[in-house]
Amino acid sequence: AAARVPSGFVGVTSDDVFAGADDYRTANLSAQAAIGVQTIRQTFDWSTIERQPGVYDLAYHDGYVAKAAAHGIRILPVLFNPPGFRRPAHRRATCPPRSNADFARFAQALVRRYGRSGSLWRERPDVPRRPIEAWQIWNEPNLPVYWCGRPNARRYVAMQRVVGRAIEQVDRGAHILTAGLPASRLRGSVPLERYLRSMYRAGARRTFDSLAINPYAKDHRQMRKLLRSIRRLMNRHGDRRGSIWVTEVGWGDRG
Repeated sequence: AAARVPSGFVGVTSDDVFAGADDYRTANLSAQAAIGVQTIRQTFDWSTIERQPGVYDLAYHDGYVAKAAAHGIRILPVLFNPPGFRRPAHRRATCPPRSNADFARFAQALVRRYGRSGSLWRERPDVPRRPIEAWQIWNEPNLPVYWCGRPNARRYVAMQRVVGRAIEQVDRGAHILTAGLPASRLRGSVPLERYLRSMYRAGARRTFDSLAINPYAKDHRQMRKLLRSIRRLMNRHGDRRGSIWVTEVGWGDRG
């Protein structure tokens, strides 16, 4: 409990704050800030932002990011879910986009708006600067439900490489996160360590700053064991400098 941790370490997911009216947001962000929440991890749903090709509507997200910043809370965005005209033809499941270059342009639009040199902060001098500094690319691609039914680590690394580089072209100091990866036993999912080995074989080490893990576990011992095994795997693949971020965790008081 006495360990020193970096700013932003304590975070939550709070979709109700994202969806809520202004008064609701204010009340809940105030309560979260009062108990030490410093980060909110929020999906930035591509399909709700680019409703027409090449047109990014960020008005709703402007209000959300500004309100969080006013309460001293930074946003960790999950870039996810392309609009229908960017998906593979005739696929309704959550799929990667047909073109990683389209995804890269979407990511750059967000960085130009909310990043460290983002236009939002210039246009809203009344809002405390809490720029988005870390960007998470996709969510749980080793699960079929989030990768068009057929997880593919090599294709995910290709996406990570293109989108991460695009973000860094706009903000050289941006922190690039992988998608959060769970150790899932759901049917059709790729076991976490196997997926990670495939990622590293595909050249993943140079595509991210931190590996994101979603280590759901029955207790802290099981979670610690999982994270230690991931650390050893990273080290074996020459990634001793890469850090680990825990970007989802659920906890039950009865295991």
